[in-house]
Amino acid sequence: MHRRTALHRPLEGRACRSETVRDATYFAPFVRCRKRLEARGFAVARSTQLVTACAASTWALGVALRWLESDAADIVLAGGYDALCTFVASGFESLRATTASMPAPFRVGRDGMALGEGAGLVALVREGDERGAAVRFYVSGFGASTDAVHITAPDRTGDGIARAARAALADAGIDAGACGLVSAHCTSTPYNDAMEARAIQAVFGGPNEPIVHPFKAQIGHTLGAAGVLETLALASAVRAQVAPAAAGAGDIDPDARVRMVTVAEPTICDAGVKLSAAFGARTQRSSSSERRSPGARRAVIVAMHT
Repeated sequence: MHRRTALHRPLEGRACRSETVRDATYFAPFVRCRKRLEARGFAVARSTQLVTACAASTWALGVALRWLESDAADIVLAGGYDALCTFVASGFESLRATTASMPAPFRVGRDGMALGEGAGLVALVREGDERGAAVRFYVSGFGASTDAVHITAPDRTGDGIARAARAALADAGIDAGACGLVSAHCTSTPYNDAMEARAIQAVFGGPNEPIVHPFKAQIGHTLGAAGVLETLALASAVRAQVAPAAAGAGDIDPDARVRMVTVAEPTICDAGVKLSAAFGARTQRSSSSERRSPGARRAVIVAMHT
């Protein structure tokens, strides 16, 4: 019980017991990284761990951008990680979000994701501060939103993720028509793919519809690492001017229509957009003039959607 309580206290400015750090599922790599940097003489001005589920490392890149813009840091290490374990697998199984066969993004009959694991870390600096290091990609803008609809199900209209995409484009000063590639969150679940397709059509639809890359179908859903790994894949594609092939088989679902390619092909693309989504919740409190008796009960219906 002592260790569990300690993990909920802010780690910033506190002496952490070695066993607490070693046993902490999410905090351990984060704390170890900071301690190793400090041991090597680096001055760590600030550090923040973002526990925003499957969008965590995309958020980390956005926070890194803001820190650099505000001169809060000169270099930011940003990324994410997640290890596959029984706890994680059981959670997604209970939500019936995993596939019984292979992921089929945006296609008829898709029934879920395949879980993966991984880690990714990038170093970001302001343009002009590279000190001779090779520039792999630029983070030009970031946007975020919440649809506050359901603890696991997204807004089926796609409005939430569309607002985040528009905010990122506006922040970057880039027109949607200039984005030739979109790295989709794409969990290959019935609701997520349909809402994401609607969001993509709302933001990018038109004569220059971008090519969509559902990378999770190839490497699995790496959860906290998904955003940064898929961003790196997107950046590599833009750099190489190649539209990556989409894994999966079957007809495209008319209700989740996006433009994908089955074989990688050359493309002309100046920019790309990474979309990420994650579970969240809204707590709604209601009041009544009637006071319930201590023994009063009411029926509660719980529904989970993915």
